[in-house]
Amino acid sequence: MYQFVYLSISGMTLPSQKGALDTFKNSGDNKLLIATSVADEGIDIPACNLVLLYEYVGNVTKMIQVRGRGRAKDSKCYLITSKHEQVEKENINLLHEELMNNAVTVLQEKDRNEFIRQNLHFQREEKRLRDIKKNFKGPVLSKENKRLLCGRCKTFACDTDNIRLINKSHHTVIDRSFKDKYFTRVHSKPVAFGGFHKKYKIFCKNPKCGDDWGISGNYLSFQNIPLIKIDKFVVENANGTQEYFKKWVMVNFRMKEFNQEEIDESFSAQTD
Repeated sequence: MYQFVYLSISGMTLPSQKGALDTFKNSGDNKLLIATSVADEGIDIPACNLVLLYEYVGNVTKMIQVRGRGRAKDSKCYLITSKHEQVEKENINLLHEELMNNAVTVLQEKDRNEFIRQNLHFQREEKRLRDIKKNFKGPVLSKENKRLLCGRCKTFACDTDNIRLINKSHHTVIDRSFKDKYFTRVHSKPVAFGGFHKKYKIFCKNPKCGDDWGISGNYLSFQNIPLIKIDKFVVENANGTQEYFKKWVMVNFRMKEFNQEEIDESFSAQTD
């Protein structure tokens, strides 16, 4: 009866991984290697003639790398899945591979000097675009306080003076009364990122609206810190005009960095 060996990227030391591979390569009794994504690339097993992917699909590069684990002549690689979207993604990968091979063929048929000329042109154009992006100063930021209104029902949410920047990419509101403007529901994917542990989704409290405003969770020693999405609001200027910004990098008002000392005690971590 044939045995199998297991190879994983987590829970195994490098010597353990090497031992599992050596057993698969050299033992006549171990014909099957069960592995995680650690086996995607860099493993050379000349006798391997069959690769089975169980509900495992990546991009076209990963597809080619995984297929390459079968080094034996006429080796096969099959995707085993019941998910239609994975089949579609693999078909798209196959199309991308075909386009890539066609592109390589076209490049190989090009005149060498013409290829070098075009390549230099693309490099110069890419550098020009990088320089433009580097020298772009962005919009002039106003110090004037503005009002954030719900994008759907136009209910007042907060003043821009009370918005704070966390880790240069996330935006919270420090005004204690802001919590009265929304209700929460448990987040279906309560994961952690950048020191922030998301727990809830927040929604406009207007019973006729309920629009999705962002998320809420724990950050450092504080609980229920809201993170808002600017594309869910409109910004009302002092003269009553309103503006819409799709991304935070596009806003035209200043925001201060998150400062623990000014955060209201309502955000403090609760203790038993």
